[in-house]
Formats: sequence, C-alpha cells, structure tokens
Amino acid sequence: MGPIWPSYYGDCRSVLFVVDASNPAQLSASSAQLLGLLAAERLAGASVLILFNKISDLPCYMTVEEMKSLLRLPDIVAHASQNISTAEISARDGTGLSGVLHWLQGPGRTHASHRGVTHASGSGQHCWPPAVVTSTGAGVGPGRGF
Repeated sequence: MGPIWPSYYGDCRSVLFVVDASNPAQLSASSAQLLGLLAAERLAGASVLILFNKISDLPCYMTVEEMKSLLRLPDIVAHASQNISTAEISARDGTGLSGVLHWLQGPGRTHASHRGVTHASGSGQHCWPPAVVTSTGAGVGPGRGF
C-alpha cells in the first residue's frame, strides 16, 4: 500500500505513522517506509507522530527504546526537517489516545512533552486532518481511525 500514500498527502500538516509494537520483526521495513514518507516534498512542513501501537495489548519482547533504536529513530530525527514525536498507545484499550488527540489539537506538537507524547525535534504550524499511515500500509488515508 505504500506506493499509494502520496495520493493522500494533499494539504496534510500532520502525519500519524503507526508501528505495530507486537511485531518487532517488521521494524526494518517500517524504518524504510518512514524514511520514504519523510522524504516526500509535500510533507516537508508536516508534524509527524510515530505511534507504537499494541504496546500493552500483547507481551513485547523489546522495550520501546529498543524498538526506536532498531527503527533508527535517533538518526532519522537528527536529519529530518519535520517535527517528530512518539507515543505509546493501545488502540484496543485506549491507552495513550488522549495524548494523541491533544497533540492533534495543536500546541502539543511543538512542546517537549504533552500527555504521553514525547517530542523529538522541530517546530511549525499545522492543521486537521492528519494523514494516518501504518507501517504495514493498512488504514491509510486522511483522518482514518486507529
């Protein structure tokens, strides 16, 4: 599904990139997809929120910090032009979703931390709706749910 993502960028100012935390074997592919997303010219000014989903749904064999490392997130953040933040969520039980909603509503995208959302770099103005993409390509599109 990744090849069709650019058709959803439009006037997007926020991107939610969902990583399946229960499947660490997919992290390498997720990293490549994230790099492609961040390289898109139409998303150069967008804020990006990387969501580690299913963090409390299933036993994880890795910590989120280990997953960030395998995703090469520190290197990606250091070289990206976008605001990049991360959050640990569970779409199934709602863990962390209030922080995501606060981030989407505004100032949380430019502050160091906001209700469970960790800020990584950058600044800028943004608007609704975000493009929601998953590292597996499911649920792609503007304003789609988790």
